[in-house]
Amino acid sequence: MKKIIKTVTTLIVMLLVLVSVFATIIPTSSAKFSDIYSCYSIIKIDYDTDAANDPFLPVDMVKEIPTTLTYYVEGYFDEEVPPYYSYLDNFIYLYIVEKPDWCTVTVTPNFLKIKATPEGLTENVSLIVKVDENAHALSIGKIGIKVEVDSMGAIKGGTFHSNISFIPGYYPLLNLNIPDGTVKKIGPLDTAKFDIEIENMGNAKTIVICDVLDLPEGWVVSVDQETIIGTGTISDNPKKTVSLVIQPPYGVGYHNDRETIQVSITPAYFNDPSITGEKYLVSFTIQSKGFSTPGFEAAFAIFALIGVALVFKHRKNKNNKGGKQP
Repeated sequence: MKKIIKTVTTLIVMLLVLVSVFATIIPTSSAKFSDIYSCYSIIKIDYDTDAANDPFLPVDMVKEIPTTLTYYVEGYFDEEVPPYYSYLDNFIYLYIVEKPDWCTVTVTPNFLKIKATPEGLTENVSLIVKVDENAHALSIGKIGIKVEVDSMGAIKGGTFHSNISFIPGYYPLLNLNIPDGTVKKIGPLDTAKFDIEIENMGNAKTIVICDVLDLPEGWVVSVDQETIIGTGTISDNPKKTVSLVIQPPYGVGYHNDRETIQVSITPAYFNDPSITGEKYLVSFTIQSKGFSTPGFEAAFAIFALIGVALVFKHRKNKNNKGGKQP
């Protein structure tokens, strides 16, 4: 019996010693494992170049650039180490560190949790670029992104940088002013002139295209179809005046004609007229009232010709009589 008790006591003591030894050895072994079998975090950033270089800027002047972030680990033991941390997510932080003065940029989300794998996992983020009025169309802007990855045991963290280039795009915007109004009363032989003051509020040199829509029969309209206007983003004159001249039907008799003539005004990018903005529609109302006598003028001309012919005929007859012998 005493022998059994002694054996059990000895086993308990040995177990306590082994536990103490392992408790002492494990931290040292863990540190060595972290140093010897370490892997390194890698970040790759890609972005939608079509969205970044879209030549058209939305009316809210906000451009969204879809971006992908891929996180993976590499190293001699990149297949063996990550499984030990498969139950953990690594923390990744995103920062905007560079941008043009004429925009504000935010990245969303700016914090990610991704598992470490040698194959890599990808998350989607977005760059939201708010452009202001000083951004010249189709200039090149550069956004600097910094990505920080935490260390996780034997998987080392790091700091990564990437640059994203984008184009602010063309922002077509006009301000129209018609100082004398859009309604006029004239006589049948008169013309109505409207001055259209146009200000280019967009961010590039612009071609303003004017088109007359559904011209009434008998009416004549004259307007410059294309006008080039500068932009304030490069200290060019952004204002010009376009004249619209309307002539009512020209016919003999009394007139009381009233028509509304619609003109479309479209901004287009000077360097690429295929890039256009929305049409501005302006309606002009003209009332032509009074008598018109163009027919009498024609009659007077006919009578004058007949009179000249009669004078010549009379002189000819007189000459012929004067030349006869008695």
